[in-house]
This record gives sequence, structure tokens and C-alpha cells, in this order.
Amino acid sequence: MRIGTKRLAVVSVLAIITAACAQAREGDTGGGQVATGEVPRGGILRLEMTTDVCNAFDPQRAYCSINWEYQRAMQRMLINFNGMEAPEGTDPQPDLAEALPESSQDGLTWTFKIKRGIHYGPPLEDVEITAQDFIRTMERLSDPDINAPGYPFYYSPIVGFDEFGKGKADSIEGLSAPDDHTFVVEFEQPLGDVAFRFSMPATSPIPPNPDDPNARLGIAEGHSRDYGRFQVATGPYMFEGADQLDFSLPPEDQKPVSGYEPDRSIVLVRNPVWEQEKSTDPLRHAYLDGIETTVGSTTAEIARKVDNAETDIGFDSSFTPEQVQRYSTDPDLQSQLHQDPSASVAYMTLNLAVPPLDDVHVRKAMNWAVDREAIRRVSGGAVLGRIFDHIIPDLLTGGLAEGYSPYATPGDAGDIDKAMEEMKLSKYDTDKDGVCDHESCEAILTVSDSADPVPKRMSVIEDNLEPLGLNLDIKAFTNATMYAKCEAPEEQVAICGAPSWAQDYPDASTFAEPLFSNVSTSNYGLVGFTPEQLKKAGYQVTEVPSVQEDIERCAVAAGEERLRCYVDFDKKLSEEVVPWVALRIADDVYITSSRVTNYHLDAFSDLPSLTELAVTD
Repeated sequence: MRIGTKRLAVVSVLAIITAACAQAREGDTGGGQVATGEVPRGGILRLEMTTDVCNAFDPQRAYCSINWEYQRAMQRMLINFNGMEAPEGTDPQPDLAEALPESSQDGLTWTFKIKRGIHYGPPLEDVEITAQDFIRTMERLSDPDINAPGYPFYYSPIVGFDEFGKGKADSIEGLSAPDDHTFVVEFEQPLGDVAFRFSMPATSPIPPNPDDPNARLGIAEGHSRDYGRFQVATGPYMFEGADQLDFSLPPEDQKPVSGYEPDRSIVLVRNPVWEQEKSTDPLRHAYLDGIETTVGSTTAEIARKVDNAETDIGFDSSFTPEQVQRYSTDPDLQSQLHQDPSASVAYMTLNLAVPPLDDVHVRKAMNWAVDREAIRRVSGGAVLGRIFDHIIPDLLTGGLAEGYSPYATPGDAGDIDKAMEEMKLSKYDTDKDGVCDHESCEAILTVSDSADPVPKRMSVIEDNLEPLGLNLDIKAFTNATMYAKCEAPEEQVAICGAPSWAQDYPDASTFAEPLFSNVSTSNYGLVGFTPEQLKKAGYQVTEVPSVQEDIERCAVAAGEERLRCYVDFDKKLSEEVVPWVALRIADDVYITSSRVTNYHLDAFSDLPSLTELAVTD
């Protein structure tokens, strides 16, 4: 998943940080308190973010980890996780399902048995969750007019999924509900990660509309772009004002919840129906009375407020390097700094269809030139993670790629001599002096994040590339706007300067298809785009490298064969395709106020776990 409006390789960090976080794992970690064995209940958790969630909370459209953590607090899925750290927090467990799904002998048909007697929150307290609600969800998820920029590609292997989305079928052939509590899914090929796929928030159930039984999409009917503000909760928390939703009105006359004002605030309160039925949910403790989020503050403002306990967490990892340094060295503050290993990568993407980046030698030269250590240093230092220079985190390939570093340089400081030797091989260096002399090397459109410390990071990269004759035209935007522009091929962004990517679930496939398939909006480098796709987006380049066959080959592999397949896939991408300049494995670092206790990181979303945190006053 993309990170930012965000999220397990162990890294070597300052010993004092490691010690503080090791102590944190023992239980109560906020405000320097000592665990007493009983977690306090009640109180309001106060969060702040520099920018809003993705796609206004629409579960079928939002492909950001920060959405996923909120959704886990508001919605239950067939399968879910317990909101804890790895490895415990990466083990899929039944949620709305009675058990993990059962597979047919050929691995093509999977059956979920749904728990009985579980209801939606207000205003649909009398509506029980049934199998048809998941068929409704999958039909909405298959609609390309709704799901962009979501992640429907995870469900394309379902028989008839894509055909229904294209309007070529009246239903999704591979989905059926033999009875209200049995949901059957048929796939075109065997898959070993079905439970993971049905743990993702896009699969949360959509209830019928009791006032309009003929509405195919239930309460989501007529809300192709604003359903997030009309969703009804199944989890422990719901939007404030959800009880006032009126689905008897035409969709255009319905008023959204008051608890979510885009770009301003998010207010979650307890779901009284979940309170009555919480014995069916062993995965969420829900200690808090509510969660209030302010949107639009600067990083510096959030850091100051956390220091003064005016807010509790910068939920989109909002902290300053100075703040990290202070909390890591002050014994009175160390327990409020939390650092957890992660399988997320910070990188810079290179558009294979924009000159001069359409030349692999230019892309390789950039990888040799960047000073990764300087970039890490200006971003906050070693606490933020370890240097990384390829594609798939080692954790996801079972350690088989340990030691692999295709662009290793002394001190991770870059090697301009190697970079210039690579540039000499490029068609854009006509006099072969290691410096690009083509007009396309001037003003290379680079879209980046305006929030600190990204501008400092981009300044280092700009200086690193200048000796190669590569001059960046950097346009800085909010994080959400950066992603929106990078996701749109027609924008013809050459370099996306500050994306990050985390596993969608613990398998290397979540770095393959989402990032390098030509059907994914997160493929900012346009790897595998067809001539037709390139022409439609207005590119002059007519052909780019593809790894689609590699993606398909690895997807059906199992066991060690699967791991080795992804190691080879990683090497091919890193050395032959070169769609990235990878920078580091980005550890999950959060600073909490003195009010926060029982800190846990949700390993699924790579964010503080909203159902496990508690506060004291």
C-alpha cells in the first residue's frame, strides 16, 4: 500500500532507541508509565495529520494504510488481524467469518462460513450481516468508475469479476451465497493468499437499503464518489452522526455524517451495536471512548502539540528530526518514542516513458549517484531505518536475498565516477563524457511532497544528479496531491520524488502486481504499459519494459520456489528494468504524548493500533 497519508527487517539503530522500544513492547508504554496489568478504559484519543485520508474514506477506493487503520476500527471483514506487532499481528484470523475459509481440492473454490447474529451499527441496528452483503461489495469493487484508484486487481482472478466490471455480465459468476451465512468464491487459478485478500478493507460488507430493497448496491447506491461519508459501521467505532443517516431519501438528498469533514476533522464515537455484540469480536479491545482527528496542521505544529500533550500522535508520522533526536536522548521522554521494524520502502520512481529516463543507463546512473546516507541523515537519521537499494524487502523473500545490494557504495554515499561511466553508455550523452547533453535533461519534471523533511531530501538528490547533467524541475505539493499527480499517467511526471510503499500483507506479491502491473494506478514508472496505453496518455515513447510474465509466474508458485521466484524478480527489476531509486527500508517511528498508554503498532497497517491504544488523564 502506498504510505504518506500514512506503512520486517530488523535494523541496526541507536542502542538507546532499541532499548526504549524493547521496553515498550512489554505492555504499557506511554508517558513513561509502568505497566500495571490493567489497561485503562475510556477517554478520547486526539490525533492530528498534515493532510486528509485518501478518497474520503471510501473503502472500495482508498488504497492508503492510514485509511486501513481507521477502517479496521470502524469495519469488520471476513478475515482480519489482531492489531498487534509482527509476527503475531501478521497472522490472519476469522473476524466476521466463523473460521478461515475452506478450499476445494483443486484450490479453485473457497467457502466462508459467516457468523450468525451480527448486525450493522446505527441507523441499521436491525439489519444482520449476510453473505449477499459481500457479493454487493465485490460488485461495487469491480466497477472501474468507482474503484479507481483502489486495488481491484487483487480480485481479478475471481471468475467473472472483470467481465461484470466491464458490463459484459449480469453478475460475477464466481460469487454465490447458497444461504445467508455461506459465501463461496471461485477463482480462475489456485491462490495461496485468499485469506489475506479477504482481510483487506475493500471487502468490508455493504448493507442493503431497507427502504429500497431493489438498490443493487444497497446503501452505497448513488454514492460513487462519496460513499465513505455514508458507510455504516460494523466495528467498535463509527462516525459521529451516523445514527442520523437517512437512506429513505434519494441519494442526492441524503446528508452525510457530521463526524467527517474532509480536510478538516474526523470524529469517531463508540458503536453501541458492537458493544452489545463484542463477544463475537476477539480481535479488537477498543479501550477508547472516542477518537478525534484534526486535519491540516503543519509538522512543526503537530510536534509542538505532542510535546505539550495538546494532541496525542501525529498520525501520519508527523514529527521533526529535532524532536526524534530529543526524545531518543532524554531519559524522561524515551518511552514516548516508538520504533518498529517494517517491510516498507522509501524510494523515488522513474517514468520509463519520459526522456531521458526512457534510457536504462540514465536510470542506472541515477542509482549510482545518490547519496543515500545523506538523504537518511537529513530525513532524521538511522532511527528511520536502514539503507536499501533494490525493490522487495528482504523479509518478504525469506532472507534469500540477504546481502544483495546492486548499487552498494562506500558509506552508502554514492559513487559519481560509476554514475558517469554508466551515463557514457546512454544515447543522451552524445560526446561520451559522462554528462547528459540532450535537451530532455534540462528541467526534468519532478513532483514531490512539500512537508518537512522531504524538501531537504530532494535538495540532496538534486545536488547528486547535477554532475550528470540531470537538472530537476521540482514541484512540491501536499502529500495527497503528489500521489494524485504521480498516479495519473497523463500528467507525464518524470520523477515521483517521495512515495513510500508497504506490504499489503506479508507476501512479496504485494510489491509485484500493485507496483509493476499495467493495470495498477500505483505503477508510477509505467512498467509494462502497452503502446495503446502510452499513446492514450500522450507519450511519444511507444515501448517500455514489462515484467508481467514474471508477475504471473511467481503468483502461482508456492513454498521456497515462490520465494526464489521473487528474488529473481527483484534482481531483474533492480538491474534490468530499474524503475526506482530505492533509498531505505523505512521503520515505523511514532512519538506519542504523555497521555498515551498500551502502545502497539498494527503490523497490518504499519500504524499505531486504534483498537489497542489507551489514554490516561
